[in-house]
Parts: sequence; structure tokens; C-alpha cells
Amino acid sequence: MTEHPAKKRKMELDGSEAETPPEKKPPTTSPSSESASVVPESSLPPTPAKYTRGDLVTLLVGTAEHELVVCGTPLANTSEFFKTALKIEWKEGQKRMIKLPEEDITLITRYLDFVFGQSLPSKDVQTAKHLKKSTAYDEIFQLYALGERMLDASIRNAVVKESLRLVSLAGDASHGFLPSRNCIKLVYKETSARSAARRLLVDLHVAYGLSETLEHETILPEYMCDLAKAYSKKIEKNQLARRSFPRVIIKPEDYLV
Repeated sequence: MTEHPAKKRKMELDGSEAETPPEKKPPTTSPSSESASVVPESSLPPTPAKYTRGDLVTLLVGTAEHELVVCGTPLANTSEFFKTALKIEWKEGQKRMIKLPEEDITLITRYLDFVFGQSLPSKDVQTAKHLKKSTAYDEIFQLYALGERMLDASIRNAVVKESLRLVSLAGDASHGFLPSRNCIKLVYKETSARSAARRLLVDLHVAYGLSETLEHETILPEYMCDLAKAYSKKIEKNQLARRSFPRVIIKPEDYLV
């Protein structure tokens, strides 16, 4: 006997003998639909150039063209020279090869050591005795001059701070432990007339009164001229202030670039 439709509906509403609806299963995903959800490779951002094979740069140093292979990104970040040379508009940037025929391989290697995180070559000089026997000033001021040529402010500032650290090792006896005449010649030969390194050497002379260097026949006329100007300005300033001639205070921030 067939059950009346109205009675069946009432039983479902009352919860008696109601059929449990079948569970809904999630739709199956076909391989074609999965691939459709993947972002096309062409729309992904490009892979960064740094730290890849494409970032490598070959430096040909000196007339012998010694090859040094380095990452270009750190060089471009610290040196305006390398930043410009590695632009794609230039031949060097396209070939990832830069020639430095007038540079010394040892000096460039020391420079790269600094760029890639190592200390300056004078780091092991920790006492006045070590300083007097070393060539630390010559080595770091060579790097300063290179920093001017490479348009690298970071290494120039590091050399300024390091040179003042070396001066401080001898305390009040610093006059015997300052940059030598050879170092002065190097700086005046390889830096520009407005170089902060020149000002620093002159101010160190004014501060510590290195009279013995003035008596040497190899002293540079340009250095003597700058020194005379510095003394004149200091004397004039102290006469106006009506006070004695105190030692010049050397502060690193006055020579940073």
C-alpha cells in the first residue's frame, strides 16, 4: 500500500523515519584544472642578478692583465666607478670585464679584501713599537688614493679612522710615529688637491710640530705651501682670541667624505 505523500512529509518534519541526505563530496580536480591555477612562468618576477653566475665580473689588473673574478654587486654598491662601468649601456657592463691597466695587483687585492668584509692591512698593528717597524701608513694611504680613483667613500673614511687610531697608539709621543715623508709624497702624488687625506697630514703636522720633516730636502713644495697656510690660519685665529697656541684637536668627522 502506498504511503500518502502528506503523511510522509509530516514524518520527515517530525524527524521520524527521515532519510539522511547523502554527504556531499568535494569535486574532484582534474590535472587540467590544477595546471590552470599555476602562475605562468612568464608572469613571475625576474630572478635577481646578484650572487649568480651572471653577477661575476673579471678584473684585468696591470699591464700583465692579472685576472681577478669577483661578484659585481658589492663593487657597484661601494664604488661609483664600478657602478657606472657595470651599467649595461657600457661595453664593460655588457662583457662583465673591466681593465685596470694602471693599478697594482697587490693593491687591488687588498681593496677587494676590504670590499668583501675584511679589515684594513694595518689591523695587526696594536702598539707603538709595532707601528714604528711597520709600513702601515703607506699601505692604508695607498688604499685611500685608490678609493679616490674608484670613487669609494667607504674605504677613504675607513683609512681616516684607522690612521688616527695608529696615531693614538703612541700617546703624547705621537710625533715620532706619524706618517713618513714617503707617505706624504705618496698622498700628494696620487690624490687631488682638495683631498681630505692631504688636510689630515697637514693638520697632524700642525698638531704635533714635526720640525724635523721641514729640514729634509725631499719635502714637497705643495705640502710646504699647505702647511704654511695652516700655520698662518691657526696663528691668526689664536691672536684674535687672545690666547696661546694650543694643540690642534684632530677629529675624524672633519675628514670624512
